[in-house]
Amino acid sequence: MDQFYFTDLRRLPKTQVPKVLTQIQQMERKIFPENELTPLDDKISKKPNTEILVVLSQSDGNESLIAYAIAVRCQRRLLLHKICVSASHRSNGLGTRLLKLVIERAHKTSCRTIDLWAHAENHHARRLYLGNGFQILQTVTNYYSHGNDGVKMSYLVPP
Repeated sequence: MDQFYFTDLRRLPKTQVPKVLTQIQQMERKIFPENELTPLDDKISKKPNTEILVVLSQSDGNESLIAYAIAVRCQRRLLLHKICVSASHRSNGLGTRLLKLVIERAHKTSCRTIDLWAHAENHHARRLYLGNGFQILQTVTNYYSHGNDGVKMSYLVPP
């Protein structure tokens, strides 16, 4: 059985970071359209305002990415760009645990809000966010592309 652990990309050995970034890119290409891919390189892990949290699986001595979150801090606001869980590991609470870790990080870094955009038709993501205290602020028609609306959501981080 696989064992997994949650960590910040910066806490990984420097030699492991490029491999994990490559795995993030591979997962993104499987899940997101081309125009929504996050540009990643080793410089992103060095930006002090960027959080990349990963969930890694350990099986037979190998580590592989099973989930990640990317967020950027701007003053007292955290913009959550993505939470992504591999298809084979969905519906077992990893997304919720990863989101709670993002919320914990926002609190520790004195952020007052966490803001994000989600596809209006992505009911799984919306349910995850709403179930963890996020509120819908607005829906924007054609936000992502023609016929692909976006929902802006926000979470007030408790003091």
